[in-house]
Amino acid sequence: MVELQVRVVKDTVTPWIKKFGKEGRKRFGDALYKVALDGRKKLRASLTYEKIKWTGELWRKIEATKKSNIRSVVSVPKYGIYLDSMQPHFVPFVKRPYNRRRLKTGKRSITAWGRDHGFDVDNMAGIYVQPHPWIDRPWMLTQKNALNVMNRELNKLMR
Repeated sequence: MVELQVRVVKDTVTPWIKKFGKEGRKRFGDALYKVALDGRKKLRASLTYEKIKWTGELWRKIEATKKSNIRSVVSVPKYGIYLDSMQPHFVPFVKRPYNRRRLKTGKRSITAWGRDHGFDVDNMAGIYVQPHPWIDRPWMLTQKNALNVMNRELNKLMR
């Protein structure tokens, strides 16, 4: 799992939070966790929007976790990062002993997928695959929205 961190970079807030004692630190941590939850929600929506929903396992494994009062993380499986940032490349078919072809993959043969999508698997050398960028835009939107979420939560503290 790869973690995208949500934390305070320029710490001008902590001295102000200390005035409110334990309640202030708790509210601040909860606000950071809400930003992480928002990031998780946007990353999942991006998977659906980019039609990468076929990786249901990836969608389920994106998690938001509160590590401390000053740090929350959004965890994404490594293959989700690879899917986002891989270099375009050619994936060759290989002959199998019983004269059938399949793609070189880890555990899963995607020959059936190729046939379902109209590839002539028996006469092709392979396929060209490209990255599916799905992380940058939702993460940028989460960063834009973070200040509003933090303000809303800290205003509740001042009431």
